[in-house]
Amino acid sequence: MTEYAPTHVGTVTKYVVVESFDVTPADLALRGYEISQGAMIKETCFGLVINGKEDEVDRITVELRKLDPDHIFIKDRGFPPGD
Repeated sequence: MTEYAPTHVGTVTKYVVVESFDVTPADLALRGYEISQGAMIKETCFGLVINGKEDEVDRITVELRKLDPDHIFIKDRGFPPGD
């Protein structure tokens, strides 16, 4: 049996869900790419999945929520994108 070797040790993954008339997942992705400093960002139909060091992911999510604070929601995810 192959031993399990995680590839993203020391990282966190968060969902950024948008339900807004003014901001689309593409808008979030563009802004996320602009401010990211090494975090993995994946655009989805409902928003983004962001994986990286905890302080970097938190900084990105705080900035993204400023686009529409009442309609952008953040949720922790247990696995990185693609798992």
